[in-house]
Amino acid sequence: MAPSTAIVWFRRDLRVHDLPALAAAAAGHDRVVPLFVVDEARVGGRFASPNRTWFMLESVRLLGGELEALGAPLVVRTGDPRALVPALALELGGADVYTSRDHAPYGRTRDRAVGEALAASGSTLHPQRGVLVHEPDELATAAGAPFSLYSPFRRAWEIRARRSPLGPPTGLGRHGVDPGRLPTLDT
Repeated sequence: MAPSTAIVWFRRDLRVHDLPALAAAAAGHDRVVPLFVVDEARVGGRFASPNRTWFMLESVRLLGGELEALGAPLVVRTGDPRALVPALALELGGADVYTSRDHAPYGRTRDRAVGEALAASGSTLHPQRGVLVHEPDELATAAGAPFSLYSPFRRAWEIRARRSPLGPPTGLGRHGVDPGRLPTLDT
């Protein structure tokens, strides 16, 4: 039987410790292909900032070093993730994709499009918790509605149980995918 492969699509959560998406992929698959897509819509849009882009690229570079130490080099692609993520999954023979849920409007729209493209080719997008301590639907008033006042929200947030932090995974497996190149501010 061929080894099963999963993609972990990194976005804002550039870490190997305490990342549920990475832990789930490593636990369920023989090989993990870490992926970061330099999303041109995010770095070149109307809110483009050289300082923010530099910080992101430097953080991705550091993440790449941590992943290399775990045996799975970071794959970097530049362009539209709605096309690039499904294309890599197809290139890997139908790999499933794990990522942290993105609750922002752009992220939800992008993830829905990626999930549909993956499903059309037989793969699955597995969004995991990871960016927030508590998911938005986990905290509500006694009537089940979202909080409209901060103090009651804060009290509910503070007493809600938190999951234990996860360590970095082991045995991600070398994947052999061309890692690509992390752009610089000049390119």
